[in-house]
Amino acid sequence: MEEVALKEYCREVEPDGETKSYAWSTAIGLQAMGGLQISKFLIDTAIQNIAGGISIKEACKTIEDYYGEDAEGAVDRKAEEADRLAAGTFALLTEGAFSFSVNTYIAIHRKLFEGMEDSAGSLRDFNIKRKEWVLDEESVLYAGEAELQEMLACLFMEEKDFSYKGLSMEEIIRHLAEFIAELWQIHAFSKGSTRVSAIFFIKYLESLGFSIQNNTFAENPLYFRNALVRANYTNLQKGIFGTTEYLELFLRNLLLNEQNLLDNESLHISVEIKKAEEERLTREREAKKEEERLAKELEAKKEEERIIRELEIRKEVERIIKELEVKKLEEIIAREREVEQVEERITEAHIIGDNVNTEKTVFAEELYRKERTERENRIAEKVKLATHKAVIECCDVKMQNDNENKESEKEHFIALLSLKSAEFSSKTISHIERLFEEFAFQKIFGRTAVIEILHLKNSGASKFLLNLLQAGIIENVSGYGKGKYKFKK
Repeated sequence: MEEVALKEYCREVEPDGETKSYAWSTAIGLQAMGGLQISKFLIDTAIQNIAGGISIKEACKTIEDYYGEDAEGAVDRKAEEADRLAAGTFALLTEGAFSFSVNTYIAIHRKLFEGMEDSAGSLRDFNIKRKEWVLDEESVLYAGEAELQEMLACLFMEEKDFSYKGLSMEEIIRHLAEFIAELWQIHAFSKGSTRVSAIFFIKYLESLGFSIQNNTFAENPLYFRNALVRANYTNLQKGIFGTTEYLELFLRNLLLNEQNLLDNESLHISVEIKKAEEERLTREREAKKEEERLAKELEAKKEEERIIRELEIRKEVERIIKELEVKKLEEIIAREREVEQVEERITEAHIIGDNVNTEKTVFAEELYRKERTERENRIAEKVKLATHKAVIECCDVKMQNDNENKESEKEHFIALLSLKSAEFSSKTISHIERLFEEFAFQKIFGRTAVIEILHLKNSGASKFLLNLLQAGIIENVSGYGKGKYKFKK
């Protein structure tokens, strides 16, 4: 049984031409991250390998021999570095063995740079920074050299314990983007950290069951690196926040064969700064519109209240006039009844025939007194009616004068404020105008009124009043308690 079981294991064979073509393209593309350009010799060697003319092992040895013979340094050393790294990357990508561990990650660096760098397979022992075009020459904050081993161990342990079960593909891609962003930020090596991380990530993705056969890495290596940079850079003062959205676009193309535009220009922080500024201006415009809307509503409400008060005054005056008219009518009817009573008495006197002359004299005197009283009453009624009509006219004139005075004061104030407009923001000027509409030059106000009318917090209202005092727009008022002000003419 043991013999049969052993026969089930077989030697790994080379991948087909399509897989080798993808691996060579990716290996060549990744060298662009370090600004390296491979030679025509490597391209010819790769073509032979893809066509089946030479094996992977033979292709790598051909590159080694080619540069090994050049002890005098007759070839371009940059091209040599690019070719050696491309061949090493190709060998690693086509290698079937893989283990998700820190040791494997470090081993990739050793295999890739062995014979080229003294630090091959060693973690860096100094701190680093690098100016990035995508950050306007700022640098990402990389992990400190004293904590590299510990950070790698923690990250790999967390990823091993993470369960992808039940996640949607969108959630899986987001988590993978976060993992590679954290791995890259550690930047474990003094040279080649991005390329090593890319190779390890590709191998890890394949171990998770993803079949990668497209040229996303080959055609967009710089976008991948810039996306890693943007995922690890935050600048609150400039409105920039670390985000994996660009890495996620890259991974959707890599894993799902989508065709999202991977444009390096869109990753530059100037785009984000401009966007943040536009959003700020939009918020300010919307806030200003809301303030104007509230101011109009308040003005309309005040006008409505004024009209209601005016109507109430008119109604009260009309009621008084009507009452006077009713009273006058009642008095006229009463006087007519008295005259009728006198006439009846005269008639009775004629009938009786006694003292007729005396009755006539009494009647005449009484009638004279009543006529005189009636004239005096009519004059008094006219005076009362004239007085109440004057009340209405005075109300109308007062309201008209108040409106005219208010407009005149407002124009005067706006003229004064324009001289100091350079000292304040547009929002502060709007607040000042709103406060003046409420109090003008005559009324006295304090911080509580400012808070209620302008909807400011305590500290904001205090600072607002202090600025107005210093600018000479308002002045302190005594005799009304502490912290009372009025607008200065």
